[in-house]
Amino acid sequence: MFIVDINDPSSDSFPFDSNRDTLSVEIKHAFAGEGISNGYGFRYPGSKPGSLFVFENGVLAFVWKDTRVVLTLQRLDLQQLLKKGERVPSLPPISNFSYLTKSYSNVFTGFPSSSTSSPSPR
Repeated sequence: MFIVDINDPSSDSFPFDSNRDTLSVEIKHAFAGEGISNGYGFRYPGSKPGSLFVFENGVLAFVWKDTRVVLTLQRLDLQQLLKKGERVPSLPPISNFSYLTKSYSNVFTGFPSSSTSSPSPR
């Protein structure tokens, strides 16, 4: 999940010049924001700064500044899919949906400090 402010343009450039087909990447808009990160490549999970890029072809990409990890999204035109006769299955209901917006934790809890721990005598 990420949050961007469309009134806050990003000065960051997209980290890649071309896509996998070696076509140049055309950026339409770029917005500053932050995204929740967790997993490989992220040392501490939580909300990290990044930028949302809107490509000319409508694809969206959120890029985290520190790791340059890219999350790509593509918009679906539901009306167009329905006209073609394609069915889009509904998501199953969720009784308790919540999501983490920010996480604050002390990464040093659980580690004994060297001043309070003493070796046990044998």
